Amino acid sequence: MCPTAPNFVRPEDAKEMMKQAEPKLRSQRFHDQPDTRTSWGMVMGYRDAVAGDTIRKSEHLVQASRSDGLEVKRYRVGEKYNSHHDYFSSPQRPMKDDRIATFLIYLDSAEEGGETIFPWAKGDEKINPSTGWPYRPLDYNTECEPGTQPEGAVKVKVPTGYAVLFYNTLPSGEVDPYSQHGSCPVKKGEKWTATVWTRGTDRLDPNDKWKMADILKTCA
Repeated sequence: MCPTAPNFVRPEDAKEMMKQAEPKLRSQRFHDQPDTRTSWGMVMGYRDAVAGDTIRKSEHLVQASRSDGLEVKRYRVGEKYNSHHDYFSSPQRPMKDDRIATFLIYLDSAEEGGETIFPWAKGDEKINPSTGWPYRPLDYNTECEPGTQPEGAVKVKVPTGYAVLFYNTLPSGEVDPYSQHGSCPVKKGEKWTATVWTRGTDRLDPNDKWKMADILKTCA
């Protein structure tokens, strides 16, 4: 499956979403872990014309029943988001209606830095069944640096208007711990993204339609 969708949003639509979002941006730092996420963001919904069309397009492509709206994020120089999972399930508390797929849309790509990193993309890191995370510790301060990032890590950077698509769950319906991802620090310019998290009515149903979605038509 192609992980990127070119021209997912038109340049004028990307500019419109950034224009609408900018005066409403708020710090996204966590109070107890202020360095984990240093971006600025706000949420748009179906009632916003451009955002609503983008949400519906994302839902349609993976045949999802609904989504969590669309979140616009801005990263300035030095700002980042340490790698994390988009799902909420844990081994002790699985969710039946969790996030199944993520559309990460680049509204404005940074001149330098700002890649999306998948540290465990190789998919062979041993997972701790009690936590759902790899046994091997990860230094979030250096996870984007070539000399210290895990072997097999993948960094993705796409042009403005492109979307990066990845699944948070496996075809079996189980969450995928290797979908862990983060936003590398911006080194020059600004990075703006719009994220749509799609959900299924029952991610444990092997007949879910989203698993058979035709996404290849959006790929170059």
